[in-house]
Amino acid sequence: MNKRTVEHVITWRRMALTTALALGGLGSNLAQAQTQVPAPAAEPPKAAAAEPADPASTPASAALLPAVRTSGQTQYLTGGVGQDESQVIKAESRHWPLTLEFAVRAPQGRAQFAAGVDVQISNAAGQQVLKARSEGPFLLAKLAPGHYTVQATLAGQSQQKPVQIEKDKPLRLLISWPPHNGQASSE
Repeated sequence: MNKRTVEHVITWRRMALTTALALGGLGSNLAQAQTQVPAPAAEPPKAAAAEPADPASTPASAALLPAVRTSGQTQYLTGGVGQDESQVIKAESRHWPLTLEFAVRAPQGRAQFAAGVDVQISNAAGQQVLKARSEGPFLLAKLAPGHYTVQATLAGQSQQKPVQIEKDKPLRLLISWPPHNGQASSE
């Protein structure tokens, strides 16, 4: 398949998935939703691929990618609940200028992902360019190159982090909070 065909199939599947969710869910099996999408005609095999396939661009993975939203003029997506969606978002993040990852540190052991984080991003002039609530441990944002301030709030605890976005250099920022009110445990 050429890139344009893949993009068309991905867009069509995203629209089908969004419509299915809006009409009451996908039912008990995500595979059923994917079988409703006609497969494009196969192209002749190519000699050798220059790069391995991008896992985020496969049709099965595209169905797991959350919808792109807009806050002001800034596009973003948020999610990462479940291992499959988390892996797809991590693969997709290389195409986004800023990836925020949220976690609560455990008293002992491994940190736990955090969701429900209120995020505000302001540009160097102090103008808010994004305001959103994370629906999972990841928030990806399409920001123009420049200096920004990220404010992330979880359970009333806010953190501010300065970030500099550079052209063609995706930035990943982990924001973590200490354990509080049962948010993290040592399980």
